Amino acid sequence: MSAEYSNNKKAAPTPAAAGAGAPKPASSSTTDPTTSSCTQSPFLLDVPLFSILLKPLAATLGPIWSMICRIRWILMTRPLKTRILPKYFPSLLSLPKVKHFPHICYGEVLFLAPIVIIILLSVDTSIWNKDVEDSGSMAGLPILAIFLTANKSNSLITFALGIPYERMIIWHQLWSMTAVAAGGLHLYCAYYLGETDDRRLLLDSISTSSTSINYNNNISDERYLSGSGDGNCNGFGKGDGNGDGKISIHGLNGGTPNFVKFALDGDTNTTGTIALLVMAILVATSLISSIRRFAFELWYIPHVIGALIAAIFAFIHGSDEGIIVIIWWSIDLFTRYVLMAGILYPKNATLRLLESSDVSDGVHGPNIVELSFPKPTNFEYEAGQYIMIAIPKLSYTQFHPFTISSSPHQDTVTLHMKALGRWTKKLVTLAKGNHEVSFLMEGPYGKLMVELENQERYKMVLMISGGIGVTPMHSIANSLLHQRDTENREIKRLHFVWAVRSLDMLKVMQDTGARGSDGAAAGSSILDQKLMVNEDGSGGDDVELSVYLTKNTLALTENMDRVKTGRPNFDQIFQDMKNKAVEEGEAFVAVCVCGPGVMVDACRDACRRYSDGVCKGGGVTFDFHEETFEL
Repeated sequence: MSAEYSNNKKAAPTPAAAGAGAPKPASSSTTDPTTSSCTQSPFLLDVPLFSILLKPLAATLGPIWSMICRIRWILMTRPLKTRILPKYFPSLLSLPKVKHFPHICYGEVLFLAPIVIIILLSVDTSIWNKDVEDSGSMAGLPILAIFLTANKSNSLITFALGIPYERMIIWHQLWSMTAVAAGGLHLYCAYYLGETDDRRLLLDSISTSSTSINYNNNISDERYLSGSGDGNCNGFGKGDGNGDGKISIHGLNGGTPNFVKFALDGDTNTTGTIALLVMAILVATSLISSIRRFAFELWYIPHVIGALIAAIFAFIHGSDEGIIVIIWWSIDLFTRYVLMAGILYPKNATLRLLESSDVSDGVHGPNIVELSFPKPTNFEYEAGQYIMIAIPKLSYTQFHPFTISSSPHQDTVTLHMKALGRWTKKLVTLAKGNHEVSFLMEGPYGKLMVELENQERYKMVLMISGGIGVTPMHSIANSLLHQRDTENREIKRLHFVWAVRSLDMLKVMQDTGARGSDGAAAGSSILDQKLMVNEDGSGGDDVELSVYLTKNTLALTENMDRVKTGRPNFDQIFQDMKNKAVEEGEAFVAVCVCGPGVMVDACRDACRRYSDGVCKGGGVTFDFHEETFEL
């Protein structure tokens, strides 16, 4: 979850840098941007299943959904993204393990709170005040959270909070570890108390019996009830180890304590142990990122099957949450792989191998593939969203995420994929001999964590990308330009910064921005050279394109004098944007970033440093969105 760097909407304007004009009076956006007009939110596109089911009612429900989105931003999403620590808290970029700490926001604390509570209650019910039923309840609740944070097409969290699936992955991992920890504590509690299938029936019969029980040998109540006895409920404690099956002789206080035998003693213990072991294996393999990156199928298919096995055995064990998650997760899988990939969406696309002089992971020559298909009437998406695709000629089961590089108003959907891993390298090879290819698609997924549809709040937009990370920024920027040209959206400054190794990629994306399905112009493109601002500021006022060539600088020609060499100076970029916002009387700047981790970290930190604090009236707030691709 990205942090918003102030929830204060009014504070004294920051003096502009030397040479900047005097601050203009605040525009209407600074008075109350939350109540200003917004463009109508695309209908439920961040929750594909709901969008598909309710699409016939989109005309009626669309305005209602837009109102819900505005309320969601005001009451939920925006407050949850507000940063807790002040801007003068030191930056920790040099400490990778804790570099995110200065950016922690209220939403992260709120999401972490139930995890801490579950762990504390698990410790209480399993160790301090042992109770198998309460301990089991604590072990069952995380299972529900695991699947709620894993769903894509029917995510209730996305629907309620506007937080997209990919930003829930870390919470999915934390809840999975919590489930394993709580399950392990529950197993220990049962082992200590000698729990078996019929133990509760036995304890109930004892509690209602008028027979006096002789507490002897200084044995505690818990240990007394955990003894194996003689099989006839006449004696407890260590006993002779010949119980009748109601009290486990393998429990910690049984006649013959044995943890392994106890874990498999009876149907209840066995099913619980299997569910716990499977979850532990899934967590251990998922924490090793190299397994997912280099052997995705080897990880993903067992992961899905293992999750289903764990849920089924948890349900048999007695966790009612198991049946709920199985049903809801099954709906998600059916929607993704049958409804979207198998029935509704296109099956054929065009592959185009694009020239690039860049060298990536040993791939020389062309290493970018464009996949495109005509936009069908039943497929809509928002700028910046991504889809999951599979190429059957490469693998039926490998669905990979790629951001849509075209914009929603264009009649051709395009993806650009760079050869960075084994699958994309195979795709480059496939594209050399194939122009038409069958493919499977699910989505769209993703949600911008800045409310760009709020035209009054965001008239100032800063977009920064590195390499192939330009694809979502390209889609968003062109969509904003389209709104400016066709819907009279006011844009006071759109600064597009792109650091790229090769000019070939610039040419590729320029072609994509201007080309429709029939090759006709598709409207203004952010990468159009005519939109670039010269060093003296001429050539445009509302749109500025800054391309930084970080390698292959000898490729520059005389007519490319506006392409800079080297790396962007983010301090200068953010300071200039802040000065412009003050000059225009704007209180908010939307910052969208997609690129290498070092770039994203630097921009996140710059947002924090250049945003005015909550104790200062009127200044400028940089609202931050970053793209995440590791799914």
